[in-house]
Amino acid sequence: MFAVGCGTKGGANLAVVGGSLILDLGEAERTFIYRCQDRFLAYTSLWRERSIFFAATDRHAQIYRDHVRLQRASLDRIRDYTGLFLVQPLLEPLYVGCDIDSLELFPCHGFSEQVEGLPPLAGFLLNQISPTYARLLAQLVHLLRRHGVAIDELEAGTAELAALVARCADKSHYHALVSEALARGDRVPRHTPTVEVTATDLWRLPDYRALAAFHASGGRGRSDEPARLFVKATRNSSGNLSAAVGPENYADEMQRLRTTAAEEAAYGPVEIERQAVGLLHEVELAPCLKTLGLTDAQLSSYKREQAERRQDVSFLVQPALPKSADGEFAGIGLSYMIAPDGRITPYGPTAQIYRDHDHKHFQGAYLSASVGSGISPAFHNGMIELCRRYLALGYRGPINFDACRTREGTYELIYDCNPRLTGVFPSLAVRDALQDDGIDVASVLTLGYRGEFVLDDLDATLDTLDRDGLLLTAVRSTGVVLLPNLCRDRGFDLHLVNVAPRDANQLLKELGALSAAAVHPTRLYW
Repeated sequence: MFAVGCGTKGGANLAVVGGSLILDLGEAERTFIYRCQDRFLAYTSLWRERSIFFAATDRHAQIYRDHVRLQRASLDRIRDYTGLFLVQPLLEPLYVGCDIDSLELFPCHGFSEQVEGLPPLAGFLLNQISPTYARLLAQLVHLLRRHGVAIDELEAGTAELAALVARCADKSHYHALVSEALARGDRVPRHTPTVEVTATDLWRLPDYRALAAFHASGGRGRSDEPARLFVKATRNSSGNLSAAVGPENYADEMQRLRTTAAEEAAYGPVEIERQAVGLLHEVELAPCLKTLGLTDAQLSSYKREQAERRQDVSFLVQPALPKSADGEFAGIGLSYMIAPDGRITPYGPTAQIYRDHDHKHFQGAYLSASVGSGISPAFHNGMIELCRRYLALGYRGPINFDACRTREGTYELIYDCNPRLTGVFPSLAVRDALQDDGIDVASVLTLGYRGEFVLDDLDATLDTLDRDGLLLTAVRSTGVVLLPNLCRDRGFDLHLVNVAPRDANQLLKELGALSAAAVHPTRLYW
């Protein structure tokens, strides 16, 4: 994670795990401060790190305490049944008041008692850092100091790093950085030929031939007209502002993109009211937020602020890489840790698993050494060189790049840079905790981390999985790992350990039959 020091060397850290960068980029609104942190409590506990949970009010903090108590009971039941995670109990978060409207921190009820028991602190660990969260961390340091915690000011350069991370999250920044590196002759890995276009200029292109000509005028290395082109927004990670277009669907897909972009950026009264209704639905799905009583006016103001951050989104245009015929993973993520001292450490390629054929809706990461077995040493060396370009900018922390497999069986980078700890986090946490238990973990396949599997009877589910030989236990090294999740009432995450994705689809029908909700994946694509 990003490590921000402000205290005792060798001391403990507090983990701030949430969607801060997504918030600052306008892909989410302020309730995401609470809703995103709900996803990851079990995983920070598996890494033996104590979380900070922001709470809107004293009542909200108590709601969290009640739900965390239920989560702990569920995890304890899973631990007793399976014999796993015995040294990783669910850790109680440190609850910190955070007024959602002013983004001011305050000591919520019980804060003083909690900080009295804190060990000496080294600082904070974050999966994402952004300008908003850098300001919250600075407030948190002052709040802790006022309550007697021996802690220094935030590490110098924290705000600057947060601003840099926000710039790096824009694909146009990545495109410019690689273009400059290629012009200098740097040995960065192969990137698919890509051009940038403003939304205004993109909407003016009348047909696919015009788009292909525009791409050819600025692309590198290919002069033929691709059968299909891929268009994606420079500031977007959800997949809704992207499209694979060809002559047959150009008009429909470009109209969809234009409508979606306009809806995201619209902040007139009618549009904001419509968006606020959608947000209310999301809030009502969040067990720890739905009874808080956020008003219509608040929800509207959050959507208006979000819409204002979605103005002037540009697009990248690149060939849509056809899926290779060898059945290997079409998309992979390449993740690295860039340390302040210049060390660049890879932590493994992961296959990207989706819940749709078009690969727009990410489901989870497949963590396995086999994913990177066919990648050449030259490609790996080029990735280190690419990371050094970011190190030279002052970047330090986790960073991820996406690559797609070509028809020839090689990989090309596609100008997706994720300057954060990505969705591989749950897979990493599960792997590490199981290895602590002595399990030989060859792979972890995450089926989601939003509580997609709703289980009315945990004991009955454990019995069924165990009876069918599907439950991972201390004596069975292949199967399902269940973890409780705060995102839904009775929600659980499922991870498949030492199970290949092609075998996972055979299990999904049986696993899905255990769930009381229809939000779980029914088929996986890669």
